Amino acid sequence: MNEKLERNYQILIADDDPDNLRLLHNLLREQGYQIRPALSGEKALAFVQITQPDLILLDILMVSFQ
Repeated sequence: MNEKLERNYQILIADDDPDNLRLLHNLLREQGYQIRPALSGEKALAFVQITQPDLILLDILMVSFQ
């Protein structure tokens, strides 16, 4: 069931685990979604200030090493 989407929906994925990010990116891109990955909350917030995605998938607990 790989039908083309009528609209190119944009999904922001924020996760500090590169493996999780890569998995979600590949799965959703195969379904026709435009994916914007962010490895930190700061990068996700910066992206949202530029454009508003249709959906945000957010890791609840991201580790900060500051």
